[in-house]
Amino acid sequence: MARPSPRGTKPGGTGPSGGTGQGGGAGPSGGAGRSAIVAAVSAYSGRVLPELLAHGGATCPLAPWLLAALVAPAATLERRARLESVLGVPTNDAAALASELAGAGPRSLRAALALWRCPDLATDGALGRWELGLPGATGRGPIPSQAEADDWTRLNTSGLIRRFPAAVGPSTLAVLAAAIAARAHWDRPLERAWPGPNAWNLENMLSAEPVGVFDTGAGRLGVARSVATGDGVSVYSFIGAPDVARGTVASAAIAAIADWYAADDPDTRIRDAAVALAGLEPRGHAWTVEPSTSASAIVPAFVEKTDSADILALPGIDDAAATLGELVREALPRPEPIRIGAVMSAVARYDRVGFEAAAVAAMIVAMAAFIQPQPRLHLRFDRPHLAVAVATDERFSGLPLFAAWVDAGVCEPSADRRPR
Repeated sequence: MARPSPRGTKPGGTGPSGGTGQGGGAGPSGGAGRSAIVAAVSAYSGRVLPELLAHGGATCPLAPWLLAALVAPAATLERRARLESVLGVPTNDAAALASELAGAGPRSLRAALALWRCPDLATDGALGRWELGLPGATGRGPIPSQAEADDWTRLNTSGLIRRFPAAVGPSTLAVLAAAIAARAHWDRPLERAWPGPNAWNLENMLSAEPVGVFDTGAGRLGVARSVATGDGVSVYSFIGAPDVARGTVASAAIAAIADWYAADDPDTRIRDAAVALAGLEPRGHAWTVEPSTSASAIVPAFVEKTDSADILALPGIDDAAATLGELVREALPRPEPIRIGAVMSAVARYDRVGFEAAAVAAMIVAMAAFIQPQPRLHLRFDRPHLAVAVATDERFSGLPLFAAWVDAGVCEPSADRRPR
């Protein structure tokens, strides 16, 4: 069987002729499409982030939503109803929004899709009809070798992820994959915090612009926002009281972001929603309030990674993967037992220079077993907390892109890059 090139459109790479979704001009659905996809992905993120972050690391709720949306139009009526509930929009609309996101999403987001399948599968049935409806930029080709799948991963995540999250080989029948990556550089490099004799203990802690303290369903959360960037990304760090579960913090954070970005002027909404300094006790679980002429926040540089996380049980992915499995089973030249799987790898880096993150998610169908001058507010992010990156350009304002549960103090030295 001929092997596809890891570049170009076989098997869905991003060669000179395109194949990625680099944000830019207005898409076919305009403002309505922007609000629809932001609302849908935000609701999905709030639902799945507690599970995705159960063991810490980095993740990307957008990637599984994208895969489920692409498969949804082929689902049976029963699965279609469940998928519409999970995706937040009718299945055909979800597929259209996913196509738009992959083709003309936020300018900060680079996206690539690929459908690889065994040439023995019939193309004149339901599988072929569904394949025709995939976005035009979707790369297509036969099942690649593991090395070729890894090359596709490195290429489409700018080297942030080096291995495809699933094993592919002779027993693999079909793979639907999505790779997304985002980068942002701060307008000015962040400064090291707390210089002096004890600086070694906090050498990876950085100074960033604070936002404030907010009343949420997780209690009072301290929130700090990244310094200004022209790349259409803001990174928010959320810290709750030590006894609040990370899933509770994640759900409350997504709800807060959705509330802020539903306003015409998110910055004003954020300022208005913050607890007034007069209403804060002088010492909180992550803050102090004291006389000063400025405000500050301390957040850690970090690199968080999650390799080959099993996402088959996620809402939407379960029904979408089962649907893809049925499409493949019906296209086989003879009945064969099949196994389905879904996995995702993600990485997020935050340092004095900027933020970068990437994720690769895939659904796999195989014949063999699948392997897998005022008072000063000072916030301290010196223990485990949540970081969420959102798009800020107009059409996708507030769209959750990546998230990471940061275990402060485990930062890799390489996270503190030098400005370029």
